[in-house]
Amino acid sequence: MKTKLYTLLITTLFIGTINTSAQVNTFRNVFGGVGDDFGQDIEQTADGGYVITGATGSFGYGQSDVYLLKIDSLGIYEWSRSYGGSNIDWGYDVEITSDGGYVIAGYTNSFGAGGYDFYLLKTDSIGDTLWTKTYGGWNWDRCFSMDITSDDGFVLVGETYSYGAGETDVWIVKVDEFGDTLWTKTFGGNLEERANSVFETYYGNLIICGNSNTYSDGGADGIILKIDNLGNTEWFSNYGGPENQNYNSVIQYYDTTGYICFGTNNISSTQSKMYMTKFDNLGIFEWDKQYGNGTVNTGSAVSNRGSGSMVIAGTNDNSVNSIEVLVTSPTGGFWANNANIGGNDADVGNDIILTSDNHFAILGNTKSFGFGYSDILVYKSSSSIDSDSSNYTSQQDTNTVNHPIQFNSLTKNNLDKNITIYPIPSSNNKINISTEKTIIDAKLYNVLGQLIPIVLHINNNLATIENLSLVKGIYLLELNLDGQVVYKQVVFE
Repeated sequence: MKTKLYTLLITTLFIGTINTSAQVNTFRNVFGGVGDDFGQDIEQTADGGYVITGATGSFGYGQSDVYLLKIDSLGIYEWSRSYGGSNIDWGYDVEITSDGGYVIAGYTNSFGAGGYDFYLLKTDSIGDTLWTKTYGGWNWDRCFSMDITSDDGFVLVGETYSYGAGETDVWIVKVDEFGDTLWTKTFGGNLEERANSVFETYYGNLIICGNSNTYSDGGADGIILKIDNLGNTEWFSNYGGPENQNYNSVIQYYDTTGYICFGTNNISSTQSKMYMTKFDNLGIFEWDKQYGNGTVNTGSAVSNRGSGSMVIAGTNDNSVNSIEVLVTSPTGGFWANNANIGGNDADVGNDIILTSDNHFAILGNTKSFGFGYSDILVYKSSSSIDSDSSNYTSQQDTNTVNHPIQFNSLTKNNLDKNITIYPIPSSNNKINISTEKTIIDAKLYNVLGQLIPIVLHINNNLATIENLSLVKGIYLLELNLDGQVVYKQVVFE
């Protein structure tokens, strides 16, 4: 593997505006060369600066190289490195290791066994390569996220065309601190699955989000899965509607009662919104919200705040693409957008982090500023976000999404095909139930998981639910049959 160091050249190509005050350092700076340069992930370093990974077409050996960029707390360039070969190499995630160095995960078309392979690089504190690893088979395998695990190793997730049951599957690769493989796992069905984000919980489990065409209610659904430290799936959930949904980022909910997934909800073939979903600790859906005042809005990243609220970053297309930042309440309501960050051309937000001074830093790509077709944009916020009300105008959010019922892995495993519901579609005031087992109890839930009041009559293996006054839609019937809880989907028209 070849590595290049650029100091003078990139310093002369650096442009930006730095505004400082007594309270906080703020800036909006652009980095790049005459080619295409992209920023994917940003982390704050111990010295108050930032480290960034992505890809560069300006500095390197191939069509694109993995790029590592270090800037100080004022956004001023310190050093950069590129890593790769003669083809396409891309950095998607960077983490700071306990020795003060960095580890970068992404994919490579220059090295490895297949068309693309997972790519893991370990560097020292100034970006010099310590070791590199590739993982993959004969086909395409691409890594989109990584986390450092409690054993000082790493977990990488993405998609694989080489292994698994379908066209593409989620691929999970667990390695030790030297990048040597400990185990690998695939997750998916006969269609397409992909993982976009992963983190390790306090208890050593892994939470992964992405999207699935196999487990969906139409198009692709967002998915979240929990696996143990050996790669065994504990549960998974899919959630979505008739169009495509995609989760790009997942975090632990602030009070540890579940998880937040953030991404994009395609309302139609021409319209999309930034999209947030809350799941509990068993993967059961609790609530969802969507955001965006453009026609096409995409959600990229979410980060926790100390107060329980969150900051989210994405892109909207109000005239041209601009980077959008929103501050949300713990339940997904929002206090308005903090800034539309960009210019008169297409700009994209890819990552957002909470900084040590309780502001936030945003990483993206810009075509409005810089030297090439695309350059790396770093924005440090100018307003504190330590109080929900001091810096943001309160707005009521009524943008709750109404999707068909979510079937997570717990209900999927307990679906009973021997239950008969009639008439189908069921009328608004009565349904009849017939089973092969004795019915002990029955409950009915709506799409929000709320229990619907019913009048229930049971006669051994037969039951009638009466006095229903329901809106049209899909509901979930829960039956206790001889002590076993099973489920059946019911359509009311």
